[in-house]
Amino acid sequence: MSEEEKSPHGLKTSAGMMLSKFLRQIGQERTEVAGSDTETGQPRLVSKAEQLARTIWQLALGWKEEVVEEDLKTGHKKRVVKEHKPDNTMISLVFDRLEGKVAATESEKSKKQPLSQRVNDQAKKRVNALVGESDDGGDS
Repeated sequence: MSEEEKSPHGLKTSAGMMLSKFLRQIGQERTEVAGSDTETGQPRLVSKAEQLARTIWQLALGWKEEVVEEDLKTGHKKRVVKEHKPDNTMISLVFDRLEGKVAATESEKSKKQPLSQRVNDQAKKRVNALVGESDDGGDS
């Protein structure tokens, strides 16, 4: 089937598949530096995917960072240890992945209510409409 014959949904699906393919390929490129080799002292190259995983872990665990702050008025510099608290979203992501769960996408989060809830809501509307009609036109 050619691109012209595909429905809008089909085009989105094939575009998403292509994007995923390229993300996987780029993720395997070994271009990121993660520390140094303990034996040689040389910078250790890792894949983009591994570096992303390391960043997610760092965000999930929190970390301390030493920064130099300068007082603009006096020019005095001081070292300050800045503490970054663990990120709950990243903790949840790591936990879900370790448990084998797939991360929920935004479209999954914004899905319609379950059928049982929709039926219940519809029944309430109908009962309320009946009660409203009997109050409006009835002689009590």
